[in-house]
Amino acid sequence: MDEMADKQVMSVEHHCLQLRYAHLRAQNSRTLEMLTASIEQYGQLVPVIIVPEEEVHQWVLIDGYYRVKALKRLGKDTIEAEVWNCSIEEALMRMLRNYSTHTPGILEEALVLHELHSHCGLSQQELAAQIGRKQSWISGRLSLVENLPDSIVDVLSEGTL
Repeated sequence: MDEMADKQVMSVEHHCLQLRYAHLRAQNSRTLEMLTASIEQYGQLVPVIIVPEEEVHQWVLIDGYYRVKALKRLGKDTIEAEVWNCSIEEALMRMLRNYSTHTPGILEEALVLHELHSHCGLSQQELAAQIGRKQSWISGRLSLVENLPDSIVDVLSEGTL
């Protein structure tokens, strides 16, 4: 499938966004402060990535959680968003393959892989084939999330460490 063919950019009100995958992002208050200042000075330069969820007539935010937080802090009602007309599973895969807005940390990669493996039912072999990595790499990332105590994963995700 041509990943560039099924995209469009539009303005979306932030209350129409489901922030279902916020837990997959490590938090960093310094990054948020810097992004907020940048958006205040230059505006939103990179659209967030959303996928339509037809059943509830809303959008699921895939990438751009910091941008949404920054825009809300600045009192902006609308957000520029790139719509990917694909399944949420495919959007999460695309994000793992491309990560256009930032370089993910090991924990973020592990959390997205864990989501795809545990909640979407994809095998380690399927994940490896889809994102162009070896199955041992996938296994290593998954074991990070599965073997760390939840309290440690929470502290790392919240950026309080």
